Amino acid sequence: MMDSTVLPMSSQQARVELTEFLRKNVPDWPIPSADDRLVFEGWATLCDRFAPVFLEKSPHHLHSPSALALFQQASTEVSRELDIRVIGLVRNPIDTLYSMWQRWRTRPELRQHEWVAAYQNLRSLSAIMGDRMTTIRYEDLVQDPSKLGEICDFLEVDRMESIGSGVRSGSVSSWTDDRTFGFQPDKAVIELARSFGYDEADLRPRQSPVWAIAREIRIAQRKARGLAGRARRSLRSKDGE
Repeated sequence: MMDSTVLPMSSQQARVELTEFLRKNVPDWPIPSADDRLVFEGWATLCDRFAPVFLEKSPHHLHSPSALALFQQASTEVSRELDIRVIGLVRNPIDTLYSMWQRWRTRPELRQHEWVAAYQNLRSLSAIMGDRMTTIRYEDLVQDPSKLGEICDFLEVDRMESIGSGVRSGSVSSWTDDRTFGFQPDKAVIELARSFGYDEADLRPRQSPVWAIAREIRIAQRKARGLAGRARRSLRSKDGE
């Protein structure tokens, strides 16, 4: 992912982290020397240890074709032992990009291309997985939390009476209250989002004459705070010595 401090990761570091993760969760499982066995058998072992349902959630897999290729291979390699199913959670790209902007001050003009690549990967994965994959929009879930019951049905697990009680909708369209946010998405973003059922009206922030200036000021402010924080930590470290 763009601006990632971790990726791309070397194969050696990946093996170290996978090994540490598996030792924490299945300490009695002997770590194999072969990388493919570490990945596929390690996954199967986790699923078996935490059966009957082992749910893994990551927002990052769709950004990595390599991760998806491994996943597709795993869905074939271990399908004799496991019933693997995939839930694709779709979110309005403007909400997604605004959330990134608020948290990290990353330019949505750049990040939008990352969103397009990820959701194109989602389309490709859905075509491969077929009826083993279902896709649902985040906005539909928060508007009607009972739709989580449909996810339970897809997974063939029992519905609980409290299902959906913890769902909150505060992050939906929060960008509409920010008068300085004037990001205008590319045509590719609009077209792909519309294919997931979003109306163009939900994808067009209002034009803001101050957006370009406000964006750069806030990015500079975040960088300055980061530098100041590192300087304080460095001073404390020296004082500790």
